[in-house]
Amino acid sequence: MAKVGGTVDINWSQLSHFEKDLLIGRYVMNFEELVSDEGIIWFKHHYSIGFWNFSKSENRALEIVKKLLNDRVSAEINFISTNNYSCSFMSAEHPAVKSTTCAETLQDAICMSALKHSGISVIK
Repeated sequence: MAKVGGTVDINWSQLSHFEKDLLIGRYVMNFEELVSDEGIIWFKHHYSIGFWNFSKSENRALEIVKKLLNDRVSAEINFISTNNYSCSFMSAEHPAVKSTTCAETLQDAICMSALKHSGISVIK
């Protein structure tokens, strides 16, 4: 996987669901295991049996929202129209700074906004 953060943009539409969910696991959910090859194998095994499919499932994406709410981050989710959702996350320390993303699915809006909130530059 390419270096993330800083000035490198992650092109969301070019990633597989596994790659998307691996980014979420590492940078949003803070799975410490994902810093090693063994940890990625561990993630892949659990992923293959249905865990952490954040980018495939609205219910799994809502786990991201719950985690960030527990971290004192506010969330704003909007249904704009058919196949058009927006999601924003704001920290308690900087409520005026939002990481807003619009997408065709609720889970993509949540995932991309959560990555942006975590400092990862994401483009559609």
